[in-house]
Amino acid sequence: MRLTLMRHAATEANLAHRYEGARTDSPLCELGIEQCKRASVPTSASTHKVYASTMQRAQQTARLCFAHTQVTVVPLLEEFDFGVFEGRAAAQMENDEQYRAWVQSGCVAPCPGGDALYDYTARTAHAMEELLRAAFAHGDQEVVVVAHGGTIMAVLWELTAPEYARQSPFDWHAPNCGGYQAGVRVGDNGVELVNPRAFGLSR
Repeated sequence: MRLTLMRHAATEANLAHRYEGARTDSPLCELGIEQCKRASVPTSASTHKVYASTMQRAQQTARLCFAHTQVTVVPLLEEFDFGVFEGRAAAQMENDEQYRAWVQSGCVAPCPGGDALYDYTARTAHAMEELLRAAFAHGDQEVVVVAHGGTIMAVLWELTAPEYARQSPFDWHAPNCGGYQAGVRVGDNGVELVNPRAFGLSR
């Protein structure tokens, strides 16, 4: 089975470099819609299982990029919750003590009022594992999931087989309308992603 993990196209917050997480359900901007028209997603013509997070920017991207495929909305694949940092740019928070402490932690400490990195990655990967197990049991050969940068980082960090692992979740960056494809191994001990390869628009 093959998994395609795709990040949604651009929003106004992305262009302004503002933190846009689970609390901000914004639509695509004009550039994002144009990105969907130019996107080249390496999937087969027979792709018939496309999933998206509950957030409209992911659903819009999925429906624009896979116009002839039914899109199924899946909970628990939302973006990281940035708490009190939501909607603000890093440059606006240079003197914010809470923000500086979070950055100094390597962005792994809990965001005030939001997520802690490794709680988020474990929760998100578990939801993806459940989805992939169900798809495998159904006999699906290809699964496409359109979600968020945080979702992709979490899933690849937690589920990638050791021989393909990277040093940090942040090493699994995906540009808008880009992402990764990987093979999926489903066994008694869990789900593993193998040989992840990047695709998509340049950053």
